[in-house]
Amino acid sequence: MGQRPVVLDTVLHTKSINQLAVYLKKKGFYYGQVTGDISYQKNKKAIAHYVVVPGKRYFIDSVKVPSGETGE
Repeated sequence: MGQRPVVLDTVLHTKSINQLAVYLKKKGFYYGQVTGDISYQKNKKAIAHYVVVPGKRYFIDSVKVPSGETGE
């Protein structure tokens, strides 16, 4: 009875770091940095740490399309 133990997967930890970086880029933080670390405790537990430094956010002020071009 009870719950099955959760096993740490370092591949998923790396994937989470990459997903956080993709999220930053989609929100306009093109030069953001994401790092991660795993700390192991004596009682067989692991804690995942993530550090997100977003950096400067970029916005698109305007978009100009030359006349005569429809984009198709």
